[in-house]
Amino acid sequence: MNAHAIKKNHSIDYSFLRNLAGSFSIIVACAAYPLVRYGTHEILVGCMGGAAISYANAVAGFVAIEYAFDKSFTVFMKAVLGGMGIRMLVSAAVLVAMITLLHWHVAALISSLMFFYAVNLTLEIFFLQKKMELRSQPVT
Repeated sequence: MNAHAIKKNHSIDYSFLRNLAGSFSIIVACAAYPLVRYGTHEILVGCMGGAAISYANAVAGFVAIEYAFDKSFTVFMKAVLGGMGIRMLVSAAVLVAMITLLHWHVAALISSLMFFYAVNLTLEIFFLQKKMELRSQPVT
């Protein structure tokens, strides 16, 4: 399949965003009771902040993949890998701001960020793998 054929047939694949929303819903459903029952308000806010940073990072990754999918390999690698570095720096800056300026609960913020980051990164890898498999399929 050449690049011109890919551009003609390319449409945005929203399955990643659906999977992201589904995973978030399941995690919130499982964690809501213990957090509300046993956690403090500060812990709940910290967990929500970590989840928000992670999901913003994942959505930015989705945008980078969709943007670069039709582009050359060099542009694709710059957008996806370079974008990953930029996303990590922005996430770290927001994390530091939440800790130093807003004084959010550090353990809750960082643990929820790492947990959601692992889940979202796994979904992002599966999405990228799916996109690459579609790219390599011949046109029928």
